[in-house]
Amino acid sequence: MKKILIVEDDTLISGVYATRFRAEGFEVSVAADGQAAIERLRSNLPDILLLDLQIPKISGIDVLKRIRSTLAMKNLPVIVFTNTHLPELTQEAWRAGANSFLRKAECTPKSVVNVVQKLLAQPLGTQFKPGSDDASDTPVIVFREAHDLLRSLDPSYAKPAPQPENPEQFLEEAPRILGRIRQACEEFLADRGNERRILKLRDFHSQVRSLTANAGMVGFHRFAVFCSAFEALLKHLIEVPGDIKASVERTLSQAADFLAVLTGHIRTIERQTPSSSRVLLVDDDEITLKIISLAMENAGLKAATVSKAAEAMAMINQENFSVIFLDVLMPGADGFAICKELRSSETNAKTPVVFITSLVDYETRARSLISGGTDFVTKPFVPLELTVKAFIRILENQLAGASMGSLGA
Repeated sequence: MKKILIVEDDTLISGVYATRFRAEGFEVSVAADGQAAIERLRSNLPDILLLDLQIPKISGIDVLKRIRSTLAMKNLPVIVFTNTHLPELTQEAWRAGANSFLRKAECTPKSVVNVVQKLLAQPLGTQFKPGSDDASDTPVIVFREAHDLLRSLDPSYAKPAPQPENPEQFLEEAPRILGRIRQACEEFLADRGNERRILKLRDFHSQVRSLTANAGMVGFHRFAVFCSAFEALLKHLIEVPGDIKASVERTLSQAADFLAVLTGHIRTIERQTPSSSRVLLVDDDEITLKIISLAMENAGLKAATVSKAAEAMAMINQENFSVIFLDVLMPGADGFAICKELRSSETNAKTPVVFITSLVDYETRARSLISGGTDFVTKPFVPLELTVKAFIRILENQLAGASMGSLGA
């Protein structure tokens, strides 16, 4: 009987995975924090480790480092649950010695069991050298994006699951979970005390993180992808509280509200064929464009970038975009003029436009609405804030399109 250790601080999630692995014939141990994980590893070494990186007491990264520095555990296969919107954390886990990565937002218990069984059937190969970035020193089980790994090991993964595990239970519990998220959001926004505020932000993050994993487990993957972006933004703010500004607070409130909207139409979103969303970024600062483009790429969104107003209008008239991020202050023509003109274009008349501006006065906000803008973000911005904004606007449009389609049917 193969032994697996599941390290996860959410007892509901660990319980679901433990039940599934036991049903598949595994001997299962569970640890709710890094310290407990290390103690279990020392007392009863498993054949494989399923590790969440965001755990209390001792982080998942530090657990990995201790494993790779211990002779008896050097070759222990470690599968890490990660968030695609936190690439730095993923890279750190890779350097620390993780063998493979799975996105919580895209995994059901069945698919995770399948991956574990396949990996256990493979030889481990050469010993991993901690801290090395050299490709020749990486494990035999090469890092790939979670969906590519799952598809390569299980061809049925690419097909939509007709009956996700326990989706009805998720939907029954959703109002209560969303209520806790909304309350956590309101308490965080209302509290201006530094220490208390961070504690409430941690609770806010914990609630959204749990929702992400639960949605992924029951097969609501598109919903879970949005949740994972929201979760990543909250985690960034915990680590860099100086980035908590009025614009970010507004985005957090929007995201919490949108979760309720999205949950009410979750089957509509999940039924839709995933499309290749394309984002247009317009800013005269090349560094800003690179930062936003990378954030979109990490979210799986394709981005086109332009730094001149004339080039922006040429692209707007040629191609339909899912959302447009538009700098207000640009040479040649300001963002308001570009937005007003694109509202009369055949290709992007209804495309959501999010203004990026360092101006926070009432007149600027009023002009953004009058010119046809949908939303705005103030500089300096947090890249993950733009990712969350992009998902909200893209999914809103998809819901609107599905609604119009049903009316016309």
